[in-house]
Amino acid sequence: MTPVWVINLNEDIDVRKRLAENLRKLSREQRHCWRVTNLANRRCIKGIADKDSFDAMIDYTVREGQRMVNYFLEKGFPFINLQVCILGNAEEKLTQQIFHLLPSILDDKFGNILSTHLNRGLEQTGFLCVKEAINQSHDLQHKRRCVEFLEQLNAMMEKKKFARVVLYQENQYVANRFYCQLQTNELTDLLFQYMLSVYFCGDNDATVFGNDLATQNGYYSLGAASVFYDGKAQHDMYAWNIRRGLLKALVRDENLKYDYITENITEDDEIARNVAKVEGKLKAGCDLSEVFNKLYDNPDPHPIADFFRYNLLRDYFQTYLKHLPSTLEKRHQQISYSLRYKSVDTMVKNREAIYEHAASTIRESASYFIGSTYNPDVTLPQTLAYYDAMQEELFKYKERAKDNKEDLVKCPKNIKDFYLDFKYEDNRTTQQRSVDIVKELSSVIDSEPTLLGLITRTSLMSVTIVFTVLLAIPFIKDYLPQYKHYVDHEFYWIWPVIGAIVPWVVSFGNYIRNCKFIRKMKRMLLANTLLEVNNNMRQDYENQVDYLYNDLYDFCSQQKRHVQKLINKAKAEMAMDKPEWWTVEVKETMFNQHLTQAKFGGYTLVKNPELLEPMLYLNRKTRKLSELTKTDYKDMLQKLFADKFISEIVTLPGNRLFGKEDADYEALTDEEKAQAKDEIVKDIIDSKLTSSTISNLLFEQLYEADVVINDFVFDALYAVENENHKRLEATAFDNNNVATVNGKAITVREFYNKLEKVLGVSTVMDYFTIETLLTSEDSVLKGFRDKLAADTKTLENLDKEYAKTLESFRNNELASNGHPASIGEEVFKFIYFGTTDEAEIKEYYKSQELWNYYLKDKPEEYYNLLYEFGKRYAGYTEGEEDNKTEVEGKYFDLSVKHILLTVDYDGDGNPDDPEIFMNKLSDSNKTELMTAIKEAMVAIVEEVNYLVKEDMTTLLKALDFVQERFHSSGDLGKLESNPSKTWDDYKSKFNLNLKIEDLGSVNNSTASKYVSEFSVGVQKLYAQLKKDSLLNDDYLYGEILNSTETKDESTGETTVDHAARLEKIEDELIKTSFGYHILASYNSSSMTSAKYTSSNDTSKQYQNIKVKLNGVETVIENAYSDNKYASINQIKVYDAQNGTDDGITKLPSGAKTFISKFYADFNSKYTNSTFKNILFAHTYLMESLDQTTAAKAAKFLEIQRNQFDSYATEDVNNISIFADWWTLVLPAAK
Repeated sequence: MTPVWVINLNEDIDVRKRLAENLRKLSREQRHCWRVTNLANRRCIKGIADKDSFDAMIDYTVREGQRMVNYFLEKGFPFINLQVCILGNAEEKLTQQIFHLLPSILDDKFGNILSTHLNRGLEQTGFLCVKEAINQSHDLQHKRRCVEFLEQLNAMMEKKKFARVVLYQENQYVANRFYCQLQTNELTDLLFQYMLSVYFCGDNDATVFGNDLATQNGYYSLGAASVFYDGKAQHDMYAWNIRRGLLKALVRDENLKYDYITENITEDDEIARNVAKVEGKLKAGCDLSEVFNKLYDNPDPHPIADFFRYNLLRDYFQTYLKHLPSTLEKRHQQISYSLRYKSVDTMVKNREAIYEHAASTIRESASYFIGSTYNPDVTLPQTLAYYDAMQEELFKYKERAKDNKEDLVKCPKNIKDFYLDFKYEDNRTTQQRSVDIVKELSSVIDSEPTLLGLITRTSLMSVTIVFTVLLAIPFIKDYLPQYKHYVDHEFYWIWPVIGAIVPWVVSFGNYIRNCKFIRKMKRMLLANTLLEVNNNMRQDYENQVDYLYNDLYDFCSQQKRHVQKLINKAKAEMAMDKPEWWTVEVKETMFNQHLTQAKFGGYTLVKNPELLEPMLYLNRKTRKLSELTKTDYKDMLQKLFADKFISEIVTLPGNRLFGKEDADYEALTDEEKAQAKDEIVKDIIDSKLTSSTISNLLFEQLYEADVVINDFVFDALYAVENENHKRLEATAFDNNNVATVNGKAITVREFYNKLEKVLGVSTVMDYFTIETLLTSEDSVLKGFRDKLAADTKTLENLDKEYAKTLESFRNNELASNGHPASIGEEVFKFIYFGTTDEAEIKEYYKSQELWNYYLKDKPEEYYNLLYEFGKRYAGYTEGEEDNKTEVEGKYFDLSVKHILLTVDYDGDGNPDDPEIFMNKLSDSNKTELMTAIKEAMVAIVEEVNYLVKEDMTTLLKALDFVQERFHSSGDLGKLESNPSKTWDDYKSKFNLNLKIEDLGSVNNSTASKYVSEFSVGVQKLYAQLKKDSLLNDDYLYGEILNSTETKDESTGETTVDHAARLEKIEDELIKTSFGYHILASYNSSSMTSAKYTSSNDTSKQYQNIKVKLNGVETVIENAYSDNKYASINQIKVYDAQNGTDDGITKLPSGAKTFISKFYADFNSKYTNSTFKNILFAHTYLMESLDQTTAAKAAKFLEIQRNQFDSYATEDVNNISIFADWWTLVLPAAK
């Protein structure tokens, strides 16, 4: 219903009571939509005799209006125009005083009642009772007052303050009267019926006045009647039917699309941020390298700096140095343990926080993906598939997180060399290395003298050497004359001095060397400690990664179990019998009667009420319940998901769709009650805190803030949104700041930096694109400009388009796009075109037309590329005549049936992902599972080949037979090739299941429909069959059987190497997320050759072909090709005639078929606007950019290329004939 403020001026108490009684008969929701103000009840209004009482009436009415508006807004009732309904009686004093004035008063005070908004207004309707007896009154004054009032009302109607006034009376003057004279209650019932006719409608429904009410100002007289029926019963039955339809749609599991879900999981930013890329968050706070400073303490006392301390011998030599090895070893252990436990504690806390965010993201993404409008199906089985896909991704995320080998504690520079040497040393553990370092350090320290002892020994040695030298000098002079000249001169004293210095040099050299060695040992021990810490922390990190993703995996399993319960519960409810419906008594009036009993003018309205079918308003159309389609139910489910209705179903222990079981509240403990309360409050907040609510709250905060904008454009735009915003004069602008919010300035530089990060690259490239198109001397672009300059009609149309845009703005037609006329034309031009200069704007229009030329242009390179990709599609020969090499083509086409073995170990009816499932098994169980799969696959291959070999049936029928037998039990499940076995023997404890499905032709065009591993497997099999010349044969790995059999010629017995068969079948298995596949092929389509030479063209019909290329008449010499791939001439003819009325008539059929296989895909890629942007940037823009901007642009273009390629994997690219797209098109982009 439309929310309405009813202002009742009727002074008759019976009228007010009857009206209130009729309102109470409405439902609670409907009743709340109509709020009544009885002005006749107010003492301040009863006697309006002077200005004060009139002002009091105005004040009270405004306050009532504010109260009503706040009530409607609080209840969330939508309205565009506030509907005001004014009721009065022309003979009553209060009506005569203010009925005709109220519209003007309310219109004048509108801003005080409802905040002014461009999209809201006031619409006022009057219902005035003008009784027939008004003309029969003998009271002339009374009659005169009535006449004056009606004249005043008529004058006000000319001012169009009332949207309309409905006049009514107690008598009906029509040919076929439904009633004669009405009493007070009946007349009030009629008034209420009129109100129902005007306001009892939805937001989009038309009323008796049509949709555009406000334009139909005037007086109206109405006829009004309605029927009602048992609303509750009908509603319950309607809801029950809808419910059944929704449940059926919700649990549907046939022909569902699952690729959409998997693709969106891998591309979703929230999942990437909160679930996939958590390495940094998990390691946060674990770099505790400051602890290593404890190993680098300087000794106290220091042996040199504190040489004269009395306790040096005791504290340093006898204590510190003596116990240094054991002290270092002890600290090594302490630091190792300390860092490890601190880091583990930090990582555990990080993991718990990450888990909360990740689980929340996974849970919320379920409803987002399943309920998205891009999802062709909206079902709970898809939710199961979502969690299955998420579990598969979780395994990948875990492995990727473990691949991060970065050290958690950074290595200081002074020990980095030792650290790296130890890190890559394989022959010792950190413990062994620590023992060796300590042992070596101890050996050095044991022989280390005290400094005083060293000085004493060195002094004695120096004195001894000096005396020895002095005694040796005379001996040399007397007995060794050949050396006499060394000592027989005035500087002979040098030798005693040298003898005195040498012992000191040697001793202190050794001492310093030992000190450095000790420091080196300490650093080596520190590096070794750090390596051990990082090794331990690395193990702890991997453990935490395992815990995190295993917990998330279990969370997904829990959600799957819950969803499965919902599916089971829904199916159980759908199996229930239809309930009995009941009726509810509703009071009737003569204008409002029960549908099944209604009589108007003696005519029964519904003769067969049981045939009445409810109607449903859906997607702006009204239709019967029986007319609803699957698409309708899917649309409803999408809306439910979007409203978090299904989100609650698939994530919460209880749910609203199937009802919650009653809890024994009194049996709960106080703690459980408090917890339940917190959960309920949180659920309520989550349900209320929608994106629109958040947006509204933010805008309220913004509008309440003190905002000063120093830019005429943004100032004008913000003033449109916020009517209370005070604009500045241009002379008052602060040129240093863009804006000030609550006193905090946003500088021009800050604002620019922010915009540059978001829009910098794209803005620069857009600017240079326009400039290049308009000014470049490149022959192609200059040709486009010449073409445009000669096209006067197009130039005229551009001028008209510009004028039309301005005219639309001036007429306020662009207001809905955020460009109201109130912002002014100059501001509009600046926003819309980026400039206010008319010449520049027209140049901009020209650049857009030039860009259209560029998009449509097909240069010679276009045909060369088509030719190159055609070669890659067909295969070709390269090299010189004596050294030729055959390049295999990308073409493949194979008709296959795939044999899929799945594992359902938990018995939940859903296949388990092999990668995830295997990760949870022990090594022995993994081996056992793979053996079971290989045994089953070998049995299938043996059985099928046996049936075919014995001429019992064909390959395709044999596969169907095996699938049927596999799902049978007992004797029905026996193998024909080995009757001693049944298929139950191969299902094993892992609950293997078999699915054989005919996929038809899998080729270059259809391969993208399947997971990449499967498509690659088909291509691999095609290549093998082509090599063995078996493409057109029925094939199921028969060579595996032949190659593993040995026949004894003497006895005729055949021996089977079963182990070899298992090994060979393992090589052929294709593992995907669905399970394990092998392929059976039964057909292949050969590639159509484009070869056609002059010798084939006996009638010369494919010579001198006239075509139009890029709008230019061209004669192509011939449409021949000497190769199996198309020639450039053939491609040009195909391109020129493709899409014409006559079609492709000048091309041999083989060439036409060949080109058609890839032409559409190529043309779509080449003319794609994203590709053209990339090509234009590489061709014309990159060289004109500075180094910094060019680097950013290159990154931007790389992202665009990845998006253009849909982030395809290498395997998928290898299948496509366009695998070398960027290599050929953009050699510089390789």
